[in-house]
Amino acid sequence: SRRLTRSLLHRGQTLSPAGERRASPLPLAGEGPGERVVADAPFRDSIMTWFHIFLRGEHFLIQRDGKEEWLGFYKNIYLEAASTDEAETLAIRRLSSDPAFRLSVRNPPDQPPALNIEETTEIEADPALKDSDFVFFPDES
Repeated sequence: SRRLTRSLLHRGQTLSPAGERRASPLPLAGEGPGERVVADAPFRDSIMTWFHIFLRGEHFLIQRDGKEEWLGFYKNIYLEAASTDEAETLAIRRLSSDPAFRLSVRNPPDQPPALNIEETTEIEADPALKDSDFVFFPDES
């Protein structure tokens, strides 16, 4: 099992509700500098593989049911990619481009959340697999 920790936020960016000031928004899928999304690549020399990515979020100030709580979460993501690194990058992009999730995150700029890739596994192709819902837990960190 491979464990990697990557920050969900990039270079001082913050997630905040629409209308509030922030440094700059997180890039949506395919908007990162020098990055591409699999669907945007018409030619590919490598064979695509299916992956299961198990994510753990930490230190997220989330608004749920009208109140803010410090929470962590788990989430399963299933996708096709050319490599493990690409699968992990695409999983983070998919999560960070979810509009409902982005609007719920209320972290102040000096307390950024973290997104951990707990496990990345190659799996048999199965287009019927769907990403799981968020499974939240209290996070006092």
